[in-house]
Amino acid sequence: LGKSRIARISCLRYAAVRRFQTILGSFPSLITERVMCVLSPSAFSPFHYALNLTVQTVMPTVIEGDLQLYLRITLDVDSKLRNVEDIHVVNCDTGEFVGAAFYEPPSGQVVLRIERWNRNAPIMVGTLLTPGSAKRLFPGMENPTTMDLCVRYTPAGHVRSNAATKFVAGVVTCFERTAPLATQQFAFAGFEKTLIYNRTALDGIEIPAVEIVFSLNKNFKREKHAWIYSEASKIISLMTQWTGYSYPLEALRIISAPIRASSHSSLGLITLQHPSYTLAHVTLIHSIIQQWLSGVVSLAKAEEMCFESLTTYLEWKVNEELNIVNKTVTNEIESIRPHDLTKEGKDDMRMLRSLEMIHACPERLISIFYTIDETFGRDTIKSILKYMFRNFAYKATTISDWQQAATEVTGNGHAGQMLAEWFTRKTRPVLHLAVSANDIQFEQMTDDLWTVPVEIAGSTGIQLVAVTEKSTKLPYSSNDYVIADPRRKSAAMIVYDADSYIRMIRCWDDTRCPANHDALRGIVRDLVAVLLTDRIEPPVLMDIPKWKALFKFSRNNRILAGDAACCAQYAISRTAEIACTWVVRDTCEKIRLFNTLANSDL
Repeated sequence: LGKSRIARISCLRYAAVRRFQTILGSFPSLITERVMCVLSPSAFSPFHYALNLTVQTVMPTVIEGDLQLYLRITLDVDSKLRNVEDIHVVNCDTGEFVGAAFYEPPSGQVVLRIERWNRNAPIMVGTLLTPGSAKRLFPGMENPTTMDLCVRYTPAGHVRSNAATKFVAGVVTCFERTAPLATQQFAFAGFEKTLIYNRTALDGIEIPAVEIVFSLNKNFKREKHAWIYSEASKIISLMTQWTGYSYPLEALRIISAPIRASSHSSLGLITLQHPSYTLAHVTLIHSIIQQWLSGVVSLAKAEEMCFESLTTYLEWKVNEELNIVNKTVTNEIESIRPHDLTKEGKDDMRMLRSLEMIHACPERLISIFYTIDETFGRDTIKSILKYMFRNFAYKATTISDWQQAATEVTGNGHAGQMLAEWFTRKTRPVLHLAVSANDIQFEQMTDDLWTVPVEIAGSTGIQLVAVTEKSTKLPYSSNDYVIADPRRKSAAMIVYDADSYIRMIRCWDDTRCPANHDALRGIVRDLVAVLLTDRIEPPVLMDIPKWKALFKFSRNNRILAGDAACCAQYAISRTAEIACTWVVRDTCEKIRLFNTLANSDL
């Protein structure tokens, strides 16, 4: 917050003083024993903040203030310690007692400057707290709690925050006490030269007033921004239905500003970057979802923050429901499946919460929510949301809590286990399926054992099986084709034996095929993605023509692209286009199956 002066407790210890009487000769005396013990962050539980801020200058940004922090401290001490009055908290960096007054400037600051090309833009000062920067101001404070905020700003300015305005007295604006918030959710925005547009509507669902603050400039046209209110109202209505939890505040304030910073969502206050761009539609969906997820139900552990990939999945579902942007959930999920499993987690990072996230998260994490919906019923994630908001509103949750919710809602322990596995590992499940006359056999090809529900389709219909062991053999027979996950519900990568792929080539033009063309394309792409990890053994002599036939089929139907297409062409003829030269040398020649095919004359 600029050059703010806000109290920060960087490291705390408690000193316990015990008094007891001893006899030294014939003279009684009092001995004081000082016990020093470091407290872990989990020992601190805040229950209220009172924060006063003064914006001294905007350019340069100078913000001063003071903070009253009310803490609950849980001590694990000797049972002989009886007197609470004898417990004192000290700063272990300085040795100062903490309690009545404490001062230390924050070490991390972010100052947003007006760009040269936009010197006449309206002035705006606000917060963009991340979990990392919030911990510099409020270290160790994971649990949500309430806040009272007052901001002193310029006479010509206006200020908005998480809660409703309590009163304005001259240049001071004070706000009502907030609902319990995580520290990174605390927010305010001060602005000048703006148009405030406020409107309340009911679309069958009770929604809050949506107040939009527009930055005024000579080219401003309000009609170009009318979509913000319309879409915000629809998204709020839909999220209220899906969570079973009404928007908790009387109003949502959206600051529409051409700032050079990512959009930001705090409970009650959204800063929307570039409101006239198409991307802003997607950003608005995401930001409003975060009013519920992270605003009302938050995550307790920094290492579990990537569970907020759920917000991206919900963004896709909301968009599909309201048809805001021309995309479908199914296509989005298919687009994030890896084309090369060796690169997964390295080049597919997605900023889930914009500046609020201290790190990006792998896109693969989004897939598990789709898998759960498609496996256990398409409203499963909505039911899990209702469970969580019913039991954890204004609380910090863990993945274990979400695991329990999935198990309770579905009545199936596999659902919860899938969630837990997906967010505690850095890979995804890879299965090998071998098909014989009367049975099928799955082998897990990863070191970790996964819980993988898989649909099996054949002439006898569709059967759902759960693969949980290293090797799973099941009775199954079909008169024609056997295809696992024909509707692409699973996040697992599934590869087959050579004979099964030959049957899939015939399946392509057969009306009895249980998988459509898109699914068959995906199955072949998954194979090559796994092949690029060199996990599949080189083929025996009699299978070489079958593998070559598969890669010719993929080339003729333009199924593969990039490195995958280069390696497929290399496997067929040991030649490749000039653009593939280095891919062949660096990658394809090192893959045993590709190299065996390329060096065979069969």
